[in-house]
Amino acid sequence: GTVRQSWRFRKNRKGYESLSRGIIAAGAGDAAAAAKHAAIAGHALADEPLVNVLAAQAAQLKGDRAAVKRIFEAMAKSPDTEALGLRGLFAEARQAGDTAAARAHAERALELNSRLAWASSAVLQLQSAAKDWAGAATTLAQQAKSGLLAGDEASRKQAAILAAEALAREDKDRAGARDLALKALKLDPGLVPAALVAARCHIADGSPRKAAKLLRAIWRLSPHPDLAQVFGHQKPG
Repeated sequence: GTVRQSWRFRKNRKGYESLSRGIIAAGAGDAAAAAKHAAIAGHALADEPLVNVLAAQAAQLKGDRAAVKRIFEAMAKSPDTEALGLRGLFAEARQAGDTAAARAHAERALELNSRLAWASSAVLQLQSAAKDWAGAATTLAQQAKSGLLAGDEASRKQAAILAAEALAREDKDRAGARDLALKALKLDPGLVPAALVAARCHIADGSPRKAAKLLRAIWRLSPHPDLAQVFGHQKPG
């Protein structure tokens, strides 16, 4: 029993020494040494999560994308390393141009921990690129709730999302676009794109005086030539 205990101690010590040396080698960019020490540590420390981290770094240095993906998939199946594995899979999917997979990995990571800044930012970016304004608004609200965004910044970004949605809906749903634009202006009173949508909707509805009043108010905060352009065409012709 004493011999067995001593052997296990020596084996674990050797494994942790290799793990330490492998991490240093990976940080220095030495792919061969990182892979060598990852193999030794993996044999000695089968249940140590950091072994997979080192193995993934070694595979990345060697350019073995298949091995990298396989390791991150294994990490994503373990509760202890799932978030880290998902981040790795997200990076791999984004590098491969697989937007759908990247979004799925980021959304899953966000489900695990709403305070993961990388996952929240990634989801918001992908939602915006896909013009999923309702989803982006939900993500922004979650960022504000979890403390990832300060109140003022959250309001400005929420206003920008509302303005983008208003622009997208202006031609097919004028009333809805107007309401979204006015809501955006309540959050950010100087947001020119929202003001332009609201003013154009007022003019199209036959309310040029409302448009003029709104444009004058925005001009005092954010004088912009586009505001003057709409102001000058309150009445057709």
